[in-house]
Amino acid sequence: MKKQPLVTIIIPHRPDESIAGTVARLSKMKYPKACIEIYGVSGNQPSAQRNACIRKAKGDIIYFIDNDSEVTPGNIMHAVELFARDPKIAVIGGPNVAKSSDSALQKAFSAALTSPFGAGPVANRYRTSGGIRETTDRELILCNLFVRRSVLMKEGLFKEDFYPNEENELMDRLRVAGYKLYYHPDIIVHRSPRATMASFIKMLLNYGRGRFQQLAHAPRIQNATFLIPAFFVLYLASFAAVPFIPVAMSFKLLYCIPLMLWALLAVVASILTRATLLRTRHILTMMPMLFFVIHFFYGVGIFYGVIRYAFRKKISIRFTIKKIKPLAQ
Repeated sequence: MKKQPLVTIIIPHRPDESIAGTVARLSKMKYPKACIEIYGVSGNQPSAQRNACIRKAKGDIIYFIDNDSEVTPGNIMHAVELFARDPKIAVIGGPNVAKSSDSALQKAFSAALTSPFGAGPVANRYRTSGGIRETTDRELILCNLFVRRSVLMKEGLFKEDFYPNEENELMDRLRVAGYKLYYHPDIIVHRSPRATMASFIKMLLNYGRGRFQQLAHAPRIQNATFLIPAFFVLYLASFAAVPFIPVAMSFKLLYCIPLMLWALLAVVASILTRATLLRTRHILTMMPMLFFVIHFFYGVGIFYGVIRYAFRKKISIRFTIKKIKPLAQ
């Protein structure tokens, strides 16, 4: 019987976070335990934490998960089998799906993120969709991502001044270099969305900031769609000037058409969303509001990224690596 490749699992986390539950769930993996090594790394810059572990890793394949990723037992086997099909496949990932035990608000966040209207091209990061296919960084997420270590060592690791969106920059770079990225709908981790509206908004601001940093570093026309929320914010801000524009009222009303169209699409998307997790009477009130929150604060995050990029400071990176004891056979 052919020996399976060694897989290194890397789990970055903050010093005050525990990975004990995540490691315990990894013992259920349907993969030879002797072919798995695990590194936990606590620190203040996840991209640098991951890089440090990659350099120490002995695995042929690196599996990146987060400290709260609940990994499905078949994930590693699915990835190993897919990697074996084609040596040009460098990256394989799957969706980050919400838990059934999440609160009503978390389920609403999840419903908004799985809607193509809400999250646009990245909606498939949060839901199982379609079959195994070649893809781009838009459908893949770092809390559930396999990468060939040989490719990382050849093409370069994560940019350590990037966070978040360090994985998007890496995957975009690998795709341009001629490697293939694949989405596998059965490679699933379960993670809860943010628990509060404030933390959800903070996440959106950071995602927008990270996306701008990626675009500024490597501008590519196919990624220009991520700037649409920024134009949405500018459009809304421009309403403050509309009353002072010396044109007829009918023309001012025409200026509202894009906003009315957005509202119509938000209502339609709310009706079409697979939000069985929401009570029917709440769909037409809660979902449009969440769509607005996603589009507006992601757009604000883009501008936040402009400011951060202009006045960026070098941070002092600190981390501690711990190799986890082998899993029980």
